[in-house]
Amino acid sequence: MERLQKLVDEGSFYEAHQHMNTICFRHIRTKRYDEVFKLMEETVSLFVKNGKIRSAADIARDLIDNMVKAEIPVEDWSGRLEYLFKTFTKVDNTNEEATAEAKSLLVGIMQHAVFSAGKLDPNTQPPPALHTIIGRAYLQAEEYPLALSHFLQGSGALDHLSTTALQWARVCPQDQADLVLTKVILSMLDDEARRIHGASTVLRKFCLGCRSGPPPVKDELLPRGSKLAGTPLVHFVVMLIRILRSAAKGKTAEYLALFNHVVEHYKPELDRDGEFAKMLQSIAEIYFGVKPPAPSGLGGLFSMLTGM
Repeated sequence: MERLQKLVDEGSFYEAHQHMNTICFRHIRTKRYDEVFKLMEETVSLFVKNGKIRSAADIARDLIDNMVKAEIPVEDWSGRLEYLFKTFTKVDNTNEEATAEAKSLLVGIMQHAVFSAGKLDPNTQPPPALHTIIGRAYLQAEEYPLALSHFLQGSGALDHLSTTALQWARVCPQDQADLVLTKVILSMLDDEARRIHGASTVLRKFCLGCRSGPPPVKDELLPRGSKLAGTPLVHFVVMLIRILRSAAKGKTAEYLALFNHVVEHYKPELDRDGEFAKMLQSIAEIYFGVKPPAPSGLGGLFSMLTGM
């Protein structure tokens, strides 16, 4: 490591990279993988600190490739990927160009991790912890739909889902903030793992983040003073969560009728996003056992429900 540090201090980055490769090759031949991974992590950190971000990203991808060669289970990758995430997010944020480059390269590294995980075990989905780290990389890069997709498959990601919704809403046109919230909530309700409690938590945190006025009442689903409180789609989301809470306790047929009525009532607002119809069909199947016959659009959803 001293030799490597000396080369970096001298600005001899190519030689430093080759020196690292030589040592790693020796260690790999004797299966001293922990030493390989540690050396590569330290080299990534040294290169990032010295502004050689692209070279650091190349080494990071090689690190992932070496984990595949060493047949390290994907479940054990999280610590290494977390190290890479923290390293690339420490780039000097006063340099906008370098920060943007680091965010983009970090996304590429995490995409490579997903691809490599599939090579190691093609029949197994990446573990939730990996999805969460990848989601954080997409969130850093402000690629919100992709961040949402991975957080929905991640573990312990409620705070990240709330943050994704808030940040996404702040960069979109003001009149589309309610669409962002609705997309996130419907995605969660359409997810087998999260369901009602998680969606309620994210709704409340989102609205608190958009709030002004008096302090919220404890456990209030839609905090008073929220800037979005008066929008029809937010009213729809609040009513939907309440209906699904009640349906989960019994009287499914009774609440199916109410669900159908509310969806029909808010159809003009729901038509603002073509994905909502499919998501609501899936929610109807999860909570009410309604099997979709393959209709298209919200009109098909209404006929499906009323035909029960």
